[in-house]
Amino acid sequence: MTLPLQLAVMPLARTMAGDTAVTFVFVASAILLALVLAAGRRTLAQRGKNFFANRKRGSLFDAPTNVDWWMDAVMLAVLCLMSSLCVMSLSRGGYAGDVPYWKVLSLLALVFAAYVAVKFALYRIVGWAFFDREGTRHLVDAYMTLLAYNGLVLFFVALIAVYFYLPSLTLQYVMLAMLIIDKLLLCYKSTALFFKPKIGRYTFFLQLCTLEILPCFILYKVLLEINIIFK
Repeated sequence: MTLPLQLAVMPLARTMAGDTAVTFVFVASAILLALVLAAGRRTLAQRGKNFFANRKRGSLFDAPTNVDWWMDAVMLAVLCLMSSLCVMSLSRGGYAGDVPYWKVLSLLALVFAAYVAVKFALYRIVGWAFFDREGTRHLVDAYMTLLAYNGLVLFFVALIAVYFYLPSLTLQYVMLAMLIIDKLLLCYKSTALFFKPKIGRYTFFLQLCTLEILPCFILYKVLLEINIIFK
């Protein structure tokens, strides 16, 4: 009688690349981005040109349409999901074994969505309180344009980080560079729309601390706490 052959079974390490939820998010995001680029690539290009126009009074054709609102919603969703995947990719040690990736992804996406919503609210409140309504609308539109382009770029960054194992240090540098460029462009847009040369420095400093640096610092602390919870 032949004894059954017994082989040692080595458990496979859990990775984001092999997770079904992460794969589904990438596939869904790719489809949504393809639809957006197919239907509104000219709109995105025009909004990029309008970002550097620096005029408070736009034409009647600059009013957002239903297609623009749909594109903005899709790009914001992709931005929140891809930002969450990039943050998850920085944790090379992984999370606790009983924590599914989709729970971490969902919580991080909600945090990023709340951050974007708070920034929109702050821009409107500060703009309407201290500046003019039309200029505030153009600043909010410029912020939305930056978020849309960031979501598109982060899709490829997250794809490389998850499936091609981009080093954590390199990923940190890429995300930091994108953040710095984003803040510089926002500061450039706000100073061009609102600030006068004589009072521009003081107002610029207050706006930079209140609307840009402080929310990023709070977001960073929240992400650290979430990472500690799931470890």
